[in-house]
Amino acid sequence: KHEVMIKVRKGASESIRHEAAALEALRGPGVVGLVESDAHALVLEFVRGPTLEERLRRSVLAEDEIVGVGL
Repeated sequence: KHEVMIKVRKGASESIRHEAAALEALRGPGVVGLVESDAHALVLEFVRGPTLEERLRRSVLAEDEIVGVGL
């Protein structure tokens, strides 16, 4: 059983295809996994925790945190 997030974009099939291809190419730790996609939606693994945007609003990231986000 997987917890997932569904990202829907109406009328943006080319954008969804590009994002799905990028996620497929970037598989690895620190990258949200693509479960499934079609022309209008991405089904992504759900990862608990703050978004990068939320984290940056709280404070500047330390160097070791930046490296951790990038890996």
